[in-house]
Order: sequence, then structure tokens, then C-alpha cells
Amino acid sequence: MTNTRPTTTAASISPGGLTPLRLTFFAAVLAYVVSFFLPVTAIMDSHIVGWQAAVFSVAQIGDAQNPISLFYAFLGLSNLAVVVAVIAIARRRPVHQVLLGILIASTIGAWAFGIMTKMQSPADDLYIGYYLWAASYPVITFVVWSKSRVVENPSGQER
Repeated sequence: MTNTRPTTTAASISPGGLTPLRLTFFAAVLAYVVSFFLPVTAIMDSHIVGWQAAVFSVAQIGDAQNPISLFYAFLGLSNLAVVVAVIAIARRRPVHQVLLGILIASTIGAWAFGIMTKMQSPADDLYIGYYLWAASYPVITFVVWSKSRVVENPSGQER
């Protein structure tokens, strides 16, 4: 007995290959990029934008004795995982499970940072750039997880 149920592929849902999943990924990556140009916090009445916070975070690698510095360094380096994920998805390459694990840890780390910051000082220490950056992580991670589970039809279309 054959299965006569029609198979729906991503390409048949959205002509031109722009699937809802790809559109979601594009929107999340756009939010991620925009967050680098928005204020994320203020230090001594000076606003720090996202790219400055990323540079500061990566610069903390040298201070291995301070656990919070290592946490900052991890957050800064987690941006590289997003870049690798964007390249892998754009080139339609398989996503390695290690990258997915790093993105999951990065998502948890990004939100843990915000929660810790708010617990220490409920004042508005974090601005829109941080929230946009942190909100993009779970969406990007979800899309990468979804793409790691997508199988290819013999015709090359996603299912």
C-alpha cells in the first residue's frame, strides 16, 4: 500500500525558496546586527554601543583570574558562533552539533547576564541594544536547531 498523502516541501510553501524559517532567520540576524549599533549600557554617563561591549568582552580574556571576566569573554566570543552559524546557514552547509551546543550555551549566558545585572541593580543599566542582542540568540539558535534536523529530498529541496 502506498502513501498517497501529498508531501509538502519548504519550496512548495514559499516560492523562490524564501521559507518562513529563512525569513525568521533573516529577521533575527538583522536584529543581531542592528544591536551592535544601539546603546547596550552606560558607564559613567557615557553610552556604550553593542560593538564596544563586544570588544570589551573579548578583551577580558587576559584576566583569567577573575571568573566574571571569563564570563564576559565567553559572551564576547559567543558572537563568533553566531557568525559561523550565519555562514553555515547562508551556504546551506550542515550545522555541526558542537556549534548548536555553543549557541544554546550562548543563549543561556546572554540571558543569565541580563538577569544577574538586574538582580544587582534594578535601575535601567541595560538598554535596547542588549535586549535586541539577547532576543536574537534564541531565535538564531532555534533556526540552527531546525536546520540541523532538516532532511533533503532527492531533488535537493528541504522537507
